[in-house]
Amino acid sequence: MFKNKKIIFCIILLFFITFCICFGGNIVSNAKKSISKQCVNIGRNFYNLKLYKFSNRFYLTSKKLNPNTSWIDYNIATNIRSEYWGTPLNEKMQQDLHIAIKYLDMENIKHPNNKYILQEYGYIYELLEEFDKSAVYYKKVLKMDSSNEYMLTRLSHLYAEKKFDYPQALVYLDKKTELSTNDYFLKAYILTALERYEEAVEYYKKYIERNPYHVAGFVNITLCEIELERYDDAEKHVNEGLKYAPGFSYLLNSKAIILYHKHHFEEAKNIELELIEKNKYDYDAYYNLAIFNKYEGKLEEAEKYFNLSKSMAQEYYDKFCINPYSIGDADGKCKNRYHFLTNFEHYKNKPLKKL
Repeated sequence: MFKNKKIIFCIILLFFITFCICFGGNIVSNAKKSISKQCVNIGRNFYNLKLYKFSNRFYLTSKKLNPNTSWIDYNIATNIRSEYWGTPLNEKMQQDLHIAIKYLDMENIKHPNNKYILQEYGYIYELLEEFDKSAVYYKKVLKMDSSNEYMLTRLSHLYAEKKFDYPQALVYLDKKTELSTNDYFLKAYILTALERYEEAVEYYKKYIERNPYHVAGFVNITLCEIELERYDDAEKHVNEGLKYAPGFSYLLNSKAIILYHKHHFEEAKNIELELIEKNKYDYDAYYNLAIFNKYEGKLEEAEKYFNLSKSMAQEYYDKFCINPYSIGDADGKCKNRYHFLTNFEHYKNKPLKKL
């Protein structure tokens, strides 16, 4: 009897061992896959909350549990890029973005020539300030999806604000079927750079109608109207802008030009001198004083202010600017100085408008 029980026990034990060998691996594997899937869902929720680092903790855990998780490398790369979107380039960011590229490379092996992967490469290289590479990837996406309005926007921004190729920027923007509020501003900005001021004014008006509290719209339309010698319109837009940003130097510099052309000479000069007293780096104020003195035939005084405008623009740029297209240059101070210094002789020798 005891012997039979022993035999039965051995058979049961043997069956259990066989079961574990045959099916135990699958149980563990299925458990890992289930947990991996839950990690992906949690990671996606954190991504939607814009908590990209938390999201990646769960994505990385998911990848560790199940390396074959669908699109996991793409998601990790996207989180790294999203964490830095809108941030000026620095060493840590550069290192992390190159890690993101490695993850994209792995995803690209699994899904070659996928437009979302190519688009992500474009975003990352734009952040790395490798604009030629970024443009290559955006164009690849556009070739696959010619109606991709966002790619047209990105290419327009890239050529206008990073590569300063305004004709090419306009080519891409004009391919859009419908312009957004920001597109109106961008198109006006490009037309201004191309010295097509009449057209630029119309697009700035459309932008201001839709976004009346953005001071840059008033700054830029005023500059165009000054070029067109429409001083009454320019004065109206300067005063509207100053309601929202009293003391804003770009607007006050424009106001001084308008007043000078309306023969309020001393008032115009006083505005510029006050701006310089508040901020020695205000190269526009020095430049305008140079122009005012040139009108009055005071050429030595004009030359002094021209030199000051150039030296103050250069000093500011050397001290505060990384490059002319930095994302951190939100108000364009570096970009504006870069263009001023690059085209200084052109600005200095521009023919004087009639008073």
